[in-house]
Amino acid sequence: MLDSTDSQSVISVGGGGVVEKWFNTDNKSSWDFQVTETGEYDLILFSAAHHWQDAVTYVARVQIAKAGKQYLSLTALKINPEKNQGFRFRSIKLIPKSLNYMNNPENFSPAQRPHMEEMEEFNRKLETIQN
Repeated sequence: MLDSTDSQSVISVGGGGVVEKWFNTDNKSSWDFQVTETGEYDLILFSAAHHWQDAVTYVARVQIAKAGKQYLSLTALKINPEKNQGFRFRSIKLIPKSLNYMNNPENFSPAQRPHMEEMEEFNRKLETIQN
């Protein structure tokens, strides 16, 4: 579900399945989805960037304690008005922590590969916060 609170900023799904025209931080997108296995998952955001290359962002590690119907809501905390493109994204994926997705460079094209040292530092900080 796409929820636009501002008539001037009507977010929509455009070409290639990209959510676009998201200029207001009061807007949100939400989903109901099914989880078949409990456990820890990495929440990864694939945002639409230039030349059909997705920017890959590690959002959080989440613990899903119960299989079945789940709910996810996405809001943009800050949108750069100077870019005049708004917040654009293609997909959000929940990937089992055991797959170590973000730390495997083979999962990304050279243009998409995150800085591995920065990701490792982020994961260390995340584990410290969670413990």
